[in-house]
Amino acid sequence: MENNFKDILTKEEKIVSVYKPHKGRFFAESLLTFVIGWLFIFTMYLLVYFTNGSADDPIPAKGLMIALFVLLGVLALTFALTFIGTKVSYDKRFYAYTNKRIIVRTGLIGVDYKSLDIAQIGAINVRVDLLDKVFKSVTGTIRFGSMASPMSSQQGSTPFAFRFVEKPYEIYRVIKEDMDNKNGLETK
Repeated sequence: MENNFKDILTKEEKIVSVYKPHKGRFFAESLLTFVIGWLFIFTMYLLVYFTNGSADDPIPAKGLMIALFVLLGVLALTFALTFIGTKVSYDKRFYAYTNKRIIVRTGLIGVDYKSLDIAQIGAINVRVDLLDKVFKSVTGTIRFGSMASPMSSQQGSTPFAFRFVEKPYEIYRVIKEDMDNKNGLETK
């Protein structure tokens, strides 16, 4: 896993640890978003379709069936594309913690890197959602914030996050203790 970062490491930089998101949790997030989106589309379609009918003009069942089959075809196609996109994204996603910075490796078509120097990290947040609790491995998200990239930004979530990692509290503790040691703070 460390080879995924060799192109962007500096001479004195050493990887302390590399993390990969939990596969089941990563796919669950994507598929849950997909299902909620399609439930919304189907509900809106049926509401519009049924509210356009009148007592004198009953809704033709044949038209409804054709439209539903078209929607089901689009649903199957978008499901396949969502699954393939999620698989490609998962295969490229890694998180690294080095002696100088944290690095988030992502990508769909290419490979993208985002990094945040340890000296700039001002806040670390661990979040364990309900969906994280479903997985017995206890997954969660660790978000890193700085003055330039706060955690409560207008864009939603910070770009510096280790999403869906296993044992997030242990990872948090290791990173926090290492940061405190580098900053000359005493840990107990």
